[in-house]
Amino acid sequence: LELGHKNRKIMVLVSSGDDSSAGRGVAVQLSPDELKTPEPRKILIVEDEPLIAWALADMVRTLGYEVCGTVASEAAAVEEAHRLLPDAILMDFRLAGGGSGLGAARRIREMHDMPIVFCTAYAEETGLRNDMLSLSSSDLIAKPVSRATLQRALEKALSRS
Repeated sequence: LELGHKNRKIMVLVSSGDDSSAGRGVAVQLSPDELKTPEPRKILIVEDEPLIAWALADMVRTLGYEVCGTVASEAAAVEEAHRLLPDAILMDFRLAGGGSGLGAARRIREMHDMPIVFCTAYAEETGLRNDMLSLSSSDLIAKPVSRATLQRALEKALSRS
């Protein structure tokens, strides 16, 4: 392992470690930029129930993502999605002030193609389910949300972005 200074390249010699490969290996040169840890993916939470918003934010953080914002209304969801440009959005269906998560999602999609995971207690209502899933790059998870379900949904959503 050879370490350089500042903007110099770093050389790493990789070998299998057994005796048959002694003296052989692969040299890889990496710049300091290539060694940086990637920034955590940003998630916007749209939820009008403060306790649920807090629990979702806590789960999102423990999964290694950054919560870039938490909002409760349709208008705030559209505004913050445009301002923050999150990597994905967790969206409740029924929002504060009579707003709709589906309405917010449609308005957001007019400007940006970001994945949306709907989190709703109404996941079993067929018409609602079909409406939510009619948006491309969207998914639906039922409340109460488990950490494992949230992790799968976010991984799936972020793999499409």
